[in-house]
Amino acid sequence: VPPTGTALLADRVVAPLLAEFRGKLPLWRFHRRAAPDALGHRFAFIFYATPATAQGVAARLRADPLLSELQQDGLLDRWSVDATRVSQKPGIGDTSDPHWSAEMQAEWPYFIMGVSRTWLGLVQAQADRHVPPGERSVLQLVPLYREVEMAVRTTWQREGGHALLHHLNALFGYEPVAFGEHLLRF
Repeated sequence: VPPTGTALLADRVVAPLLAEFRGKLPLWRFHRRAAPDALGHRFAFIFYATPATAQGVAARLRADPLLSELQQDGLLDRWSVDATRVSQKPGIGDTSDPHWSAEMQAEWPYFIMGVSRTWLGLVQAQADRHVPPGERSVLQLVPLYREVEMAVRTTWQREGGHALLHHLNALFGYEPVAFGEHLLRF
C-alpha cells in the first residue's frame, strides 16, 4: 500500500470491520512498514481472536469491494488475509519484539491497540472534515484521503510530542528513555 493509502484502508475497510465484530476482537492493531527495499510500504491490520471470528473477518475482507477496486485501479499492489492460518504464536504477547522483556511483550499489545485506536480516531475525525458524504469512486477518494493523512500528520507533528510522548514519559516518572545512543525525556 502506498503510504497515502493507509487512512483510506483504515477508515473504509477496517473501521466498518471493527464495528461489525465489536466485542469479538479483544486486541487489534495496525502495523506500518516503510523500509527502502523491495517490500516497500506495507500496512497490516493484526488482531487476536477465536478461530471462528478470524474466519468471519477473513470472509468479510475477501468480500470487500473497495479492496478489489483499489487493486483493479493499480492503487494496491496486493493484499492478503492470513486470518485462517493457525498462529504459531498463540499468546497475546507472542507477536511483540522478541528482544523485549517478557513483561513488555505481554503488555505491549494493549498499548499499541490504544495507539492504533487513537490514530484511527484521528483519521475518522479528519475524514468527516475532508470527505463529503455519499458514494465516491476510488479515484475520487484517494486525493481526499491524502488530505486526511496530511491533516493527521500535522496533528502528530504539532501535538504528538506533548499529548502522547510527554504524557507517556510522565507515567514512567519522567525518567529518560534510551533512544539509540541518547537518553531522552519528552
